[in-house]
Amino acid sequence: TYSVPVTPKKEGETPVYRSPLTRDNGLSASPDKELKTMQDVLIASARKFKNQPYLFSRNKTSGKYESKTFNEVFTAAEEIGSGIINLNLAAIVNEYDNLSLKLVAVLSKNREEWLLVEYSNFLYGNTMVPLYDTLGSDNIRYILNQTNIVSIFCSLDGAKNILKLDDFNKLKTLVVFDEIPSDVKDLATAKGINLLTLEDVRAAGR
Repeated sequence: TYSVPVTPKKEGETPVYRSPLTRDNGLSASPDKELKTMQDVLIASARKFKNQPYLFSRNKTSGKYESKTFNEVFTAAEEIGSGIINLNLAAIVNEYDNLSLKLVAVLSKNREEWLLVEYSNFLYGNTMVPLYDTLGSDNIRYILNQTNIVSIFCSLDGAKNILKLDDFNKLKTLVVFDEIPSDVKDLATAKGINLLTLEDVRAAGR
């Protein structure tokens, strides 16, 4: 039996179902009392699994998948997070209930670099602002104005889409995951946008 009812059936409603393992004791807030946040999970995993393979990405040249260990991923996340601080890439916003948010935006399809930026946010308490190609220029411009973000971590395609905008609000820097061709560099310079690579950010955080 995969699930059992834990509430009585009511007219027009089905019961709430749960795993038999939680029928009597209810749901636990966490599988481990020491792990309460994603930051806790990431730190504990790096300590426990260290040199075991963790994050796999396909090598574009060989076509084979290559792995990074838990320690390698953790180190990359630390360096990116520290680099974000040292390069002032997070927008600090205090607009809701006296809550200070450090906003970091990402515009990319799922890939290794996306996860590394997310993990850096876990470690340093930043809030991710995910952007999507399907939003279109008007919606991206609206988000830039609402969040006042100062940087976007992005793929090359994402950078090209951002550089098509006619208004960047407070955006100053694009951190590009891919090799940046000269025409994109020239366009960014003409529009007053600074371009960095993810390695530039990591280097600033070492």
